[in-house]
Amino acid sequence: MTPNAAIDFGTLCRELDTLSKSPPAHDEKTRARFERTLTDGYAQAHSLEAEQLRIERRIGKLAAEMSDRDRELKADELAELSLRLSRASVDLRQLRTLLASARRRVSAAA
Repeated sequence: MTPNAAIDFGTLCRELDTLSKSPPAHDEKTRARFERTLTDGYAQAHSLEAEQLRIERRIGKLAAEMSDRDRELKADELAELSLRLSRASVDLRQLRTLLASARRRVSAAA
């Protein structure tokens, strides 16, 4: 992955999975690639955490502003936000599992 590229979640997960199953890195180039992948993974985890926080805040704001006249409109948005929050939570759990496994593999090679 390049530092300026947007992180594709699926690609990142595949790279972390591959990393966790790879033999220990003994050369500088391979270690640098492993470190970059871990760094990208942690950056993505922070991004997902920030997204969860933004969604949670929006849900709280919508719930506080809900009135009888706009209840249906806000309920639709709340349902969408709830789905997005659920997806972000699942993605974050998956990413954390992959990061832990990959980090153990990299640490074992050090």
